[in-house]
Amino acid sequence: MKIIKSVLVFSIVIALSMGIPSISAAEKIVITMTGSSVGLEGKLIREGAKLYTQEHPNVEIKIFEVPDSTTARFITYMKKLTNEDPEIDLYQIDVI
Repeated sequence: MKIIKSVLVFSIVIALSMGIPSISAAEKIVITMTGSSVGLEGKLIREGAKLYTQEHPNVEIKIFEVPDSTTARFITYMKKLTNEDPEIDLYQIDVI
């Protein structure tokens, strides 16, 4: 379980790093990413975001809470993506 946790946190940090353009330290950037609000998934996402923002104080990460049901999450994602909704910058996906 510890390996899975480490891989997930590392993946979040890498994904965020790759998605942020170079900006000056004075500029504030806000990233909204999807994530669960409960359980281990929610905890790991928040830990990964916290680690990233500690190293990048000019970045704020907001979590857009999505349902734990994969069907409900899929529907939420499809609505957001189909409508080209700019609210979410980073979607957490998994292979089912």
